[in-house]
Amino acid sequence: MRVHRVGSLTRLAPMRRAPVRTCNPRPRQRRRGTSTSPPFHSSVDAEQLRRFDAYSGSWWSAGGPASLLARMNPCRVSFIRRCIERYGIRPSSATTPLDTPLAGVRVLDVGCGGGLVSEPLARLGAQVTGLDASAEAIAVARARQEQLRQLVANAEGAEVSVSATVRRQLQPLQYRVGTLESYLEGDSMASSADRAPAPTPPAPVDVLTALEIVEHVTAPRAFLQNAARALRPGGLLILSTIDRSAAAYVGGILVAEYVLGVVPRGTHDWRRFIQPEEMCEALLSLHCAETDAEDASGTAPSAPRMEVLEMAGLVPDWRTGAFRLSANTSVNYILAARRVNDFD
Repeated sequence: MRVHRVGSLTRLAPMRRAPVRTCNPRPRQRRRGTSTSPPFHSSVDAEQLRRFDAYSGSWWSAGGPASLLARMNPCRVSFIRRCIERYGIRPSSATTPLDTPLAGVRVLDVGCGGGLVSEPLARLGAQVTGLDASAEAIAVARARQEQLRQLVANAEGAEVSVSATVRRQLQPLQYRVGTLESYLEGDSMASSADRAPAPTPPAPVDVLTALEIVEHVTAPRAFLQNAARALRPGGLLILSTIDRSAAAYVGGILVAEYVLGVVPRGTHDWRRFIQPEEMCEALLSLHCAETDAEDASGTAPSAPRMEVLEMAGLVPDWRTGAFRLSANTSVNYILAARRVNDFD
């Protein structure tokens, strides 16, 4: 796959190494008296979930298991914001205040953990739903929201001014315990602490983020299909993961987990990493991909068509610890894909 650099981003050129498959989907058949809604089998890996549960309390700890993700955050959020603005995701009727550039944008942050990405997106004005299968991680995210809510209440009681940025984080951000599949079914595996039940059926979102998630699920292709289903036509999927390369094995596993210890040992399995070419082919062929899930008629449910818009690498500066966008996608990379309009 060739890439063209645009500023600090890379823009995709036509793939040569892995041509997109054509497909002839089987006709959809319906049986009387049966539901036509596809069953969304969970792609959550139970062992991975237990591993993340074990250190959920350290999501926001400096030098903790998620500290590497925290250092990626400015870079990832910058990419998300730029793609939202570049591809016209904001509602056309909404104004664009300088301090809320993402106002009106509905975001589903899948695998949100303790809220590392959900929080900054909410501060930019987006209406964010953070979704994670780990009840422990969601408890941490909610506790931070509650602490912030109490801080604002105390400040107002003492007649101390509170910045608009802090207030914005409280309004549009909610957290839910659940998987992407259960979200699509309208059953969020939610605890009684949930403030707002998931809609049934759920309203499609403008943007779905799945950052450092796909390498941990049991069925990546099915996960991507469900991510596409959660989007409105024209909506964006922002996905980041790790290349299955020698550089990723050395840097992402040997160095990060065993030398520097910035990631808990055993977090990653190199065999689960996905090369950029493979990811692009998977996204471009979602609408004709076969999965294990079948609907009530015995046929595989179809997924919306997707187009890949752009991709960039996430490269660390070992002197400062910060990450930057790069043309080098050999270890960490982030991409934007769009659900094709149903009438295109």
